[in-house]
Amino acid sequence: MTRTIDTQTELDDALSLGENVEFIPGADSDLTIGQGQAQVHGPGTLTAVNDGSVSASGDICITSVTGGTVYAVEQATIEEVTGGNVTAFDQSMIATVNGGHVTARNEAMISTVNGGYVVAEDQATITTVTGGTVHAIDNVTVAAVSGDARIVARGIAHVIIEAGADGVCVHAYDAAHISADNGTITVHSPDVTVTGDAIINKEY
Repeated sequence: MTRTIDTQTELDDALSLGENVEFIPGADSDLTIGQGQAQVHGPGTLTAVNDGSVSASGDICITSVTGGTVYAVEQATIEEVTGGNVTAFDQSMIATVNGGHVTARNEAMISTVNGGYVVAEDQATITTVTGGTVHAIDNVTVAAVSGDARIVARGIAHVIIEAGADGVCVHAYDAAHISADNGTITVHSPDVTVTGDAIINKEY
């Protein structure tokens, strides 16, 4: 049976032993992981990951990731990423990416990317991009792009650029499909499809 940890002192003591700590956050606990290795399960909320290596699964919410390495699977939720390395699998969800390095695979979803470096693969979905750099690969859909975002689209990725998004720059490869009335699209393959009135540069 997975242990429940309620206090920061108890968590720090467990992590300091150098073992992989598997736990469920206690109700109303306020816990931050800043070292070591941990597997955190729901139901519950983990306040922050600032360092260390963390695997999050099930009905668990991580409020903030500012550092370290986090693997989110099985419907785990991360509210905000500002640093560190995060990989989201399965049906896990990240609400906001403001920084850091994020990889979304399978059916993982990212709601908003404002900054950072994001790689989305397989059937991952990104709803909104306003900044940062995003690599969309395979069956990925990026539903709304604006601001000064940089997008690299590969495979059959589909990228939709909102009206008025003059600062968006897209590099499109393979059979990517770009829907854009604004921005600059650099096309690297004859199989790329671009619809709309964006500025198009061909490099093939």
